[in-house]
Amino acid sequence: MSEESELGAIWLEFREQTLARVDLIRAGARDSLGQPADGARRSAARREAHTLAGSAAIFGMTEGARIARELEALLDAPRTLTAEDLSRIESLADELWLALSR
Repeated sequence: MSEESELGAIWLEFREQTLARVDLIRAGARDSLGQPADGARRSAARREAHTLAGSAAIFGMTEGARIARELEALLDAPRTLTAEDLSRIESLADELWLALSR
């Protein structure tokens, strides 16, 4: 089995779990709206974005990695999330879900 087909098989095995991480990012961001930047839910969402950025890069999903890094940066910003931030995060989460589900 080639390395590419091995990676494809691994991706299929963890696809649903990976896509569920996108939902955790959304939920963490919603729960963090108006909360201090160091809240537990926001930190968890940032970690999920970081994990997805790495996973997407490993599997050659360049666009997914880029989007996940942007999400990570938004969630890592040292300020309170605004409704505008949340809207951007949700839009990016939609884009990420699509990029990872292809």
